[in-house]
This record gives sequence, structure tokens and C-alpha cells, in this order.
Amino acid sequence: MMRSILSAGFAGLLCATTCMGAARAQSVEDFYKGKQINLVVGSGTGGGYDSYARLVARHIGRHIPGGPTVVVQNMPGAGSLNMTNFVYNVAPKDGTVLGACQNNVAFEPLFHTLSPGGKTARFDALRFNWIGSASRENFIPFVMSDTGVTTFDELRTKPLRFGASAPSTDNAILALMLNRVFDTRIEIIHGYPGSTASLIVALEQKEIDGLAGMPMASLRVNASHLLEANRIKFLVQVGLAKHPDLPNVPLLIDLAQNEQDKDVLKAIIARYEMARPVFAAPEVPKDRVAALRIAFEAAIADPALLKEAATQKLDISLVKGEEIEGLVAAAYRLAPDLVERVKGAINTAQ
Repeated sequence: MMRSILSAGFAGLLCATTCMGAARAQSVEDFYKGKQINLVVGSGTGGGYDSYARLVARHIGRHIPGGPTVVVQNMPGAGSLNMTNFVYNVAPKDGTVLGACQNNVAFEPLFHTLSPGGKTARFDALRFNWIGSASRENFIPFVMSDTGVTTFDELRTKPLRFGASAPSTDNAILALMLNRVFDTRIEIIHGYPGSTASLIVALEQKEIDGLAGMPMASLRVNASHLLEANRIKFLVQVGLAKHPDLPNVPLLIDLAQNEQDKDVLKAIIARYEMARPVFAAPEVPKDRVAALRIAFEAAIADPALLKEAATQKLDISLVKGEEIEGLVAAAYRLAPDLVERVKGAINTAQ
């Protein structure tokens, strides 16, 4: 009897060990074959984050071993925090769910731009597996040409009205930062509906004089008529390198008065360097993360994706997952006094 029990126990152990070994030995291709990947976007349909996510989703699947189907789902709310919390805490951790968050979300536990004390950010941004971004963006503060303002310095002496949809948006945060770091005299007017189109209409109707931040790609899509008629005057670029179309427009970081100001600006600009980030949960097996990163890079270089992006007037510039990982890690290494300075520059609650 005892021998039978021991034999049965050994057989069970052997089966469990064999099954575990088989699971570990399963290739990335075997895992993804016949599966669906859900790319969950933390923004509503029709905006920039949604456009980039859908562009990637249409092309990345054929570059992933096993050729899974990739489907976009939208989970807007709390500036992408709802989606990010979902992927981190609830969604499957096997590589079948990816997130596409707004670019400030990774820094929310540090800078608290979306919630008091960052309390609603229930994740550790340093643990995410960052897959990549299809774009790095310069946000370009500009005014309407009929304001008569032609240089950034004039914003320090001439009060102008800049529009924004909400305090957590780039237009509001960057205007606040310009006021607090560079002593500009911008009046920030909130309350425009979420779409960029409403801000362009407000510019044309002279309700506002300018915007503190918009990527060139968004301007081409939403305000091509203003660009073509030379009705926009670009004042400065919020980025680490100049946009190729604007070689004579200065970089904001070059106007910083000292090294500490530059460090503060670099921490703020990091979000634009990883403009449209895609990530996987921390627990996703490393071989699948590696395959997803390689597939993302291949998709961004795919002629079919580039052709479609050109049709949609979307700027494409690969930011590798490892680079996003470095940008996030650098922010979390900031000295406490500089963290407070960044929060003081961009946090509406300060």
C-alpha cells in the first residue's frame, strides 16, 4: 500500500515537473500563435494617443513571432491612470495585454500632476517593461502673428492669453512652467473641450492669443491653414533637440539660467522624449518582452507603417523601450530638492 502511495506521489511530482518544464520551454512563437493582444489606450478615440496606438496595432502583429492579432481598446479616465492601474494590477501578466499611456503618467508617483500626492497612481513606474514609442515630440509654444509678439522674451513683458482644455493637459502644464521658471506673463484659460480643434477655433476667433504646447504633427493635422498662411509665430521649442522644420527657433533648455534650471527642464522634457509610450506589466516573461521590443522597432521601420503615417501626417521617430526605461529611471534619481522644484513648476496644486 505504502509503495503504491509513494509511486503515485512520484508520478504526480514527475508530471508536475514535466508540465512546468514544458511551460518554461514554450517558445514565444508557440505562445503567441493564435492569440490576441489587447493594446489598451488610456485616452479616448480620435486623439493623438489613440491614433498612434492604432497605427502601431495595425502593423506590429506581423512582426511578433506567432503573428498574433492586435486589437485596440480604449480605457480613458484620470489622464490614463485608470488604464495604467488596470494593466499593472488587474490585466493578465503574460504579454497579451499592453498599455498605451499619456506621457506624464510614468512620472505621476513623483510629480503628482494628476492626483493629490500622486495617491491614485497604484503602480511602480520603474517596474514596467517599456516596449517603445512611435514618436518623440517637441512641444512648441506659439502665438498668432497678429499679436505682434515675435520673441520668447516678449512673453515676460506682454501678457497674453493661452488656452487649455484642463489643468492636467500639456498646454496648461507648459504655460504654468513658463510662468514659474521663466517669469512669463501668460494668462491660462481652461475649459476648452478636449479636442485640439476647439483650441484652433478659439485662436481664430481671438478668444486666446496662443498655445503653450503643440507638436508639429498636431499642427499639420489641425491647423495646416494657419501654417500655410503664416499666421503662427513660433517662439521656442520644448525638447532636447530642434525639430528639423524649425532650425532657427531656440530650444527652451538653452535659455535656462543655470544647471539646476536645466536639470528641472530635462525632467519636464522627459515626457516629450517618450511621447507615445507603450508598456507591458512587470511580470511578463523576459523573452516575450524582448520579442515585443524587437517587433515594435520593426513595425516603426516598416514601409507600410511609414506610408500610412505620412498619409495621416503623423511624425514617426522610434524611441526604444530601453531608452524610455532610462528616461524614467533618471527622473526617479533626481535629488529631492529638484523634485520639489519640478513639482513647483508644473503642479497646479503648488
